[in-house]
Amino acid sequence: MQNRYIKKLTTFLPVELEHKFDPLDFSCDKDSMVLTEKILNGRDIILSKHDWKMHAMYHSLQTYKFAYIHSGSFLIYTDGKPTRLNAGSLCIVPPGVVQKFTIDYSKADTSDTVMVNILVRSSAVTDILYQVFAGKNEVSEYLYNTFYKESFPEFMVLRTPGEFTRDIAEALFTEIMSSAEKDDPPYTAGCLLSALIFSYLKHSANYTVEISSVYTGSTEAINRIIRCIQLEFKDITLEELCRRFHYTPSYICRIIKRHTGMTYKEYLSNERLDNVCKTLILTDKPIRDAAAEAGWQTLEHFYRVFHKKYGMTPLEYRTVAKKKLL
Repeated sequence: MQNRYIKKLTTFLPVELEHKFDPLDFSCDKDSMVLTEKILNGRDIILSKHDWKMHAMYHSLQTYKFAYIHSGSFLIYTDGKPTRLNAGSLCIVPPGVVQKFTIDYSKADTSDTVMVNILVRSSAVTDILYQVFAGKNEVSEYLYNTFYKESFPEFMVLRTPGEFTRDIAEALFTEIMSSAEKDDPPYTAGCLLSALIFSYLKHSANYTVEISSVYTGSTEAINRIIRCIQLEFKDITLEELCRRFHYTPSYICRIIKRHTGMTYKEYLSNERLDNVCKTLILTDKPIRDAAAEAGWQTLEHFYRVFHKKYGMTPLEYRTVAKKKLL
């Protein structure tokens, strides 16, 4: 039987499912530290839950995030190419990485989908995970790289968990929440988070580790251009990108293709379609309004691109998605 902490993490009151935006959502670097302290509330390790209905936008945090997929599946976006995270996966995201976690809106996959985020203060991660750092393993090597190298992968995913991984994860969640209530130090939570990581590395003969592409910092031109598209997809144009970053259209298109595997138009279209799908699922807005709010200039063009990607009309997509919610 679930204890009250796990029930609180994995069930949602009607009022919790009314929100449209992830409460952790923000995009300005200057706000990161202030918001981080607000989230941590004086603690070195805290939890936040993410259900399928959170309309997540791109954001970055000044904490280490250990995202555990409790049920269902999510997609993580960092450089434009999504990576699927299935139930039982643990995704480690270092501070400063621009990220977005959503369900797969192309499948309207919303059933029983919950992710629990374990956020650890950057300055405390070596103390919290001292047992992991004490040995040589994939996770300690990755975390060391995020400390001492200018370029490092944007995230690490641990898959195919061992037999007791879920039990350890739920024990960890319970400990973090109960120690926060009592204002106790996070010693036990650190041991349990280390145990969760070791449950992937040591207790499964078939575990896999997946490393994302290399993150080189937001000062590089491509990262600033991609981030601009991520945040301003509704009205950004190639001409505006050229004016803002002082590059030719051909150069911007070339580096976007090299970085994301998509052309500029394909990448911009994907961002807009993702926004439309969320609107179709989360609201009853007319399709015309959903398309216009995402930046589509004509309905004809929108319908053609939508059907090409999803194999159905927006109305059919909305009908299928609504049925899955019943």
